[in-house]
Amino acid sequence: MTEAGIQSVRRWLETDEKGELRVSFGEFQLAPDIEDALRSNPEVWEHYQQFDEQYRRLRIAFIEEARSRPDFFRTRLEYFLKMTAKGKRYGMEL
Repeated sequence: MTEAGIQSVRRWLETDEKGELRVSFGEFQLAPDIEDALRSNPEVWEHYQQFDEQYRRLRIAFIEEARSRPDFFRTRLEYFLKMTAKGKRYGMEL
């Protein structure tokens, strides 16, 4: 990767014990409105917690990406809640 490329993703990089750069996304945090939506249904919350972290991060990032477009945001969140209530993962090859 060029120096310009490294600078563009610097916020996700950290140096490991060998001095090599590695990706670090930091602690995963849910936005309060999304967390409230998940917790509003105990079954949804239970299933959500059983999903692996990678899946949760990807799905939440997909929802968050639409935050500036309220209709898309709501549609994505509602579909995620619907599928999570069923205990189903979507959008990934499994």
